[in-house]
Amino acid sequence: MKIANYLEAVAQTNYNVMPIVIFDIIFPIIIGLLVRLPKFIMDVKENITFTFDWVKFSVFAIPTLFVLITFFLSFSGYIIAPHFIIIGSVRLVTICGFILGYFILDSLKPYQTQYSGI
Repeated sequence: MKIANYLEAVAQTNYNVMPIVIFDIIFPIIIGLLVRLPKFIMDVKENITFTFDWVKFSVFAIPTLFVLITFFLSFSGYIIAPHFIIIGSVRLVTICGFILGYFILDSLKPYQTQYSGI
């Protein structure tokens, strides 16, 4: 967490919070990817062909991506964020970032051929 402390110190000196906001968004996504990475590596080692599960991605990842984009745009000044995103920003963004990172790799599912049962 030295990086977060450094970014907070820099933000206090030059009044620029965007590096902290970007770090708060990117860091949980990377952690979510790292949590799902061992299973993904095992699947890759088994030479499994992958397909993308759009339903899982659109149900879990797209809403969390919307929250993260709203959080970013609210600090950049383009939109006024809803009250729950500003007040619960640290917890909500951390949870949404983790879920997004996890489901990016989890949406890659093994491709299964379907044979007719004749």
